Amino acid sequence: MKFSHRLRTQFRKQELDKDLSDELAFHIEKETEENIAAGMSAEEARYAALRTFGGIDQVKEECRDAWGLRFIDTLFQDIRFAVRMLGKNPGFTAVVVLTLALGIGVNTAIFSLVDQLLLWSVPAREPNRLVKIEGLYSSSYPFFCAYRDLNQVFSGVLASSDNLDAGMRPAGAPGVEFGHVEYVSGGYFQILGIGSAAGRVIAPFDDAAPGGAPVVVLSFRYWQRRFGGDVRVIGQKFAVNTSSLVIVGIAEKGFGGLFNGNEPDAFIPLTMYPVTTPSAARVWNTTDMNWLFTVARLKPGISIQQAQAGMQVLWSQSVEAINDATVKAGGRAQRFLKDKLRLEPAARAPSLIRNQTFLDPLKMLVIGTALVLLIACANVANLLLARASQRWKETAVRLALGATRGRLIRQFLTESLLLSAAGTVVGMGLALFGVWALAKAAILDPDFRFRLSLFVLASCAGLVILTSILFGLVPALRATRMKLAESMKDGNSATQTISRSRLSKILVADQVALSLTLLVTSSLFVRTLRNLQNVDMGFQRENVAIFDIDPTNLGYRGQRLRIFYDQPLYPP
Repeated sequence: MKFSHRLRTQFRKQELDKDLSDELAFHIEKETEENIAAGMSAEEARYAALRTFGGIDQVKEECRDAWGLRFIDTLFQDIRFAVRMLGKNPGFTAVVVLTLALGIGVNTAIFSLVDQLLLWSVPAREPNRLVKIEGLYSSSYPFFCAYRDLNQVFSGVLASSDNLDAGMRPAGAPGVEFGHVEYVSGGYFQILGIGSAAGRVIAPFDDAAPGGAPVVVLSFRYWQRRFGGDVRVIGQKFAVNTSSLVIVGIAEKGFGGLFNGNEPDAFIPLTMYPVTTPSAARVWNTTDMNWLFTVARLKPGISIQQAQAGMQVLWSQSVEAINDATVKAGGRAQRFLKDKLRLEPAARAPSLIRNQTFLDPLKMLVIGTALVLLIACANVANLLLARASQRWKETAVRLALGATRGRLIRQFLTESLLLSAAGTVVGMGLALFGVWALAKAAILDPDFRFRLSLFVLASCAGLVILTSILFGLVPALRATRMKLAESMKDGNSATQTISRSRLSKILVADQVALSLTLLVTSSLFVRTLRNLQNVDMGFQRENVAIFDIDPTNLGYRGQRLRIFYDQPLYPP
């Protein structure tokens, strides 16, 4: 409330000054009249009245302080002076701002990438209550059905396949187009808490019997890209491989499945898998085919530790309940019983890149970018210390003229904050460009949901701003404690004292060490890449593409299949 009042008074400063002058003039006039009535002459009476008030300007300053105007005035003065001082040293300003911007921009872009590759959360309601059921033989369809029907600690169990390639043909389309589909259980959307943008989502009754519900739900992105967001597609035919399905709905906007970096175009009930993929018809419902990602939602009040305690009982019940010849024959049931079910938190979405093959390079990338940030901070600190050494005599003169220590410290702090603000703004621009460049890079899947992390941006900006403030204030605190007489007599010795301080030497040593480490690491990395490019593969690598084809899902059988493989893919 007080701040808002002070802010309003700032915009009425001239009006308030006029009112204050009029009020003071009124009181002085009254005091003068009383003095004249006491027997003084007019001139003596006015002088006495002025002496009583102690000086008009001093009274005005006290009133302005009470209004809060003096602090705002001096703040604007500090900002204007800081802008002028930074403008007089464009080289120093540009170097500091670019250093801060590079440290913020590069780290924000890279750490945003790592955040979404490794820390991206499942787009679901209360993702912290989701757990993944893991085991050596546990990801087949029969076992999923057993978990779903026998468990006592989950409010729901869902299953989904990895995104599978499929030939898709919307109604009226001239030919088959390539796409990705994800087969999901009937409670998939309800357990995750995902609704529909139009129509409905897949429901439990769609997954009751094999081939019983030839329906499909399109992802929001595919719906927008392929149909332009036309709701009239609901109810139309949509062919997947050789099967004709009906579009019943569009998934909620922003939901692209459970697998980060591999968003499906369509969701199909699990029980439609043997229909749309005839090659898997014989094994999809057996324990021989481990192909599902099984996730459960814990009941309210049940912790993951409590649920884990009953997993072995659930596993034993599941093995006994499965009426599958592949389990009963050959003693496989006993081998299955030796396995153990584990529950892992599933709040973090499974990523195709979250494996050891990619984790090690990502760790090296994180270390390298962190070194860049530390080098940027050390560089800025050194620049601020060096600049303070050049302003030693200026500080001494300002102290000699009556500037207070607090006002000088605030001036140094204002300059540091201006540099930090400029570096943060430019760094945000570089971070946005870096995110855009990485999103367009060939190493990322086009469906990868990559965006700028505001938390990462705030963390990086906060670190460099803290560095700027800290090392901007250290010289100020040191300078305001100096002896004025000695500083005015021998400014060079004072400059050498601050420039040769232990802090400066430590920062220079750290910067050299970090830069050397980063340089050596980068050189080794570049050398490894060059060696990989020069490996002799035994064939000419230019203009060579590797792909696989499975025409059986499109109805090719027998003689027709042999003819397909015998003929050239691209006839001359």
